[in-house]
Amino acid sequence: MAPLQMKTFLEQAQTFHKKLRAFYEEHSKEAQREDVKVFLDYMSHHEEVVGKLLKEYEEDAKKEVLESWFRWSPAVGKCPNLDMVTFRPDMTHDEAVEMSMKLDECLLTMYKELQSESMSQELLDAVKSLFDMEQSEDIKAMRSNLVE
Repeated sequence: MAPLQMKTFLEQAQTFHKKLRAFYEEHSKEAQREDVKVFLDYMSHHEEVVGKLLKEYEEDAKKEVLESWFRWSPAVGKCPNLDMVTFRPDMTHDEAVEMSMKLDECLLTMYKELQSESMSQELLDAVKSLFDMEQSEDIKAMRSNLVE
């Protein structure tokens, strides 16, 4: 795997969140069950929020952090190609939640891998902060939807 700059990673992560938002939005329209539609609408909004948080992080980050390099990149490409993710219009709420958790898990795994590839304490702290933010937002999303 090739080296990767933090600013490139942030751009890739934001792009993935945009695609994931569109994925949830599109499939919400196809869902047959109202509880699944509501969940997918919520997840679409959730992905929009996370994307904005990443953008704000990028805008506020120190130049040195943005220009820092990881030894190599676990790349967002490790996350599933959303065109290949199975969605059925008759999917149950539990199945939709499980699908969403798997998609979010790939991002959390990527953040963990980047932590091990950080070449400075400042970069490690930045990635840990992003991991914590992502995990916190995912927990909020799941908590609000597991009660369905």
